Amino acid sequence: MTIRDIDSLRKHLQWAIQIEHTTFPPYLCALYSIKDGHNREAAEILCSVFMEEMLHMTLAANILNAIGGSPQFDKPDFIATYPAYLPHSDRSFQVPLGKFSRPVIDTMIKFEKPETEGAPPEDDNYQTFGQFYDAIENGLIQLSKELGQEHLFCGDPGRQILDDSFNYAGSGRIIAVTDLGSALEALEEIIEQGEGFDHASIWDGDQNMFHHERNEVGHYFRLNQIVHGRYYKPGDTPQSGPTGKTFEVDWDAVYNMKINPRSSDYPVGSDAEVAMTQFNTAYSEMLGTMQKAFNGEPEKLYASIGSMMELKNLAIDLMKLPSGDGKTCAGPSFEYIAPEHRVASNTSQAIIKINKDGPYRIQGDIALNRKEPVYSEFDEPLTWHKMNAIQTLPNYALCRCGKSHNKPFCDGSHARINFDGTETADTRPTAEHQKVIEGSNNAETNLRVKSDSGLCAHARFCFNRFGNLKQMMTSADDVRIQNQVIAMVERCPSGALTYEINVDNDTSNDYQEVEPDLPTAIAVITDGPLWVTGDIRIERADGQPMEIRNRVTLCRCGHSTNKPFCDGTHNKIDFTG
Repeated sequence: MTIRDIDSLRKHLQWAIQIEHTTFPPYLCALYSIKDGHNREAAEILCSVFMEEMLHMTLAANILNAIGGSPQFDKPDFIATYPAYLPHSDRSFQVPLGKFSRPVIDTMIKFEKPETEGAPPEDDNYQTFGQFYDAIENGLIQLSKELGQEHLFCGDPGRQILDDSFNYAGSGRIIAVTDLGSALEALEEIIEQGEGFDHASIWDGDQNMFHHERNEVGHYFRLNQIVHGRYYKPGDTPQSGPTGKTFEVDWDAVYNMKINPRSSDYPVGSDAEVAMTQFNTAYSEMLGTMQKAFNGEPEKLYASIGSMMELKNLAIDLMKLPSGDGKTCAGPSFEYIAPEHRVASNTSQAIIKINKDGPYRIQGDIALNRKEPVYSEFDEPLTWHKMNAIQTLPNYALCRCGKSHNKPFCDGSHARINFDGTETADTRPTAEHQKVIEGSNNAETNLRVKSDSGLCAHARFCFNRFGNLKQMMTSADDVRIQNQVIAMVERCPSGALTYEINVDNDTSNDYQEVEPDLPTAIAVITDGPLWVTGDIRIERADGQPMEIRNRVTLCRCGHSTNKPFCDGTHNKIDFTG
């Protein structure tokens, strides 16, 4: 078969998207199976290759959009059934889903193998990715000559994924495709990252995403470093192999994931089957969001990237479950869940789970938005302004270390910086350490304010140039003062301040706590904490539930001394995000 017309070219570019995606699950399974604190160098290599495969898929989709096509992700045959042959390859080997192991890495090396010099382009039945992309390149050049660039590159430029569509943290760059030159540039980026500059070089022209002082090698050679437990260094060649610094590879420091798992391996309703369905639903949701992002709604890509870290958490949850054979554990199967079946799978309880030294895991389709204080001309906070909603998938992960490049979402930076997220906050109920704020005159009033200083996020709603809450309480028999005090307390995001009303307005001392009616939501406060409202359940890293409260502020800068709560440190360190 040859690429003979624009329809054929569009078909092959859709194949390219699917080919690139077929490598995602194997890389993710191997990466997720590595236990924390082990194989750091190998994990960095796998992560860097995966990130670049995502870039390659994005570039292929940009080319397809540029020629008037429509990238498809959300369909049953898009996800391969593993073990799988690479789509439209010569079917010389199958790709498994398995743990980080020598056989799995050897298979990855097979499909990342550079093409032999002089190998012919192959638009079907290819041996290497390079041959397949050479055929697409030839098709682009030939059709540009036959049709003219204006007719070939007829797509809407607004459908291009750009650098500002999301904060791509890997090596290489996103290229907007508008003509033959930019299309060939995008293909060159794909081929060089996979194979190196040329047939005589191991280097791909980029810098290492984790160590910017180092040059990077192509995927084939990068994976070869894991086999040898040694990095390439300047002067090394394909023939010499890596001769640089050594690193440890511990094939046993992994979750012993059952190879090529399927949800049908487990009884319906069992822990493993339920967890698998949750993972597969989340992954299918992400593909659905990506389809929208690549078809005219590029802003949705931000939401799909935000869900990637939660996928890792769901996968690790799976790997902590036995498979039932007495030897292996369960693992993600990457099976497609149709849109009409995702709603039922996503009706889980709204909950925030704190990962040990990691992100906040958000489950149950909790709304996410941005808020910021509104200030007076005297820099006094007056009220809250909701800026915008942030699009998310039902499950996502929010940064807790303060170093993510995709704030507010987690991007895995906590592992890179060895974040210490140890929770130090008092676990006793708030009622046990609240203090009543009473004015010195003990004014007769049916209003009583309580304070828990250990929860204070220093949002500054409790005072202004006329005085503070304690001073105001001396005149709280004045209804105007009462109204101002109540407004101040209700705008306190952390819930450090609460108030009670004597509902009978007599001397019976029958005080009842009153809380503002707040939505079940999470607000990202500009340059500040996460504001959790609406009695959302929060679980500590040890799995123990925290006291459910209507208002909670969670640290987002990573430096609070009262984790997981905010203590105002973000103001001292000039945190931004």
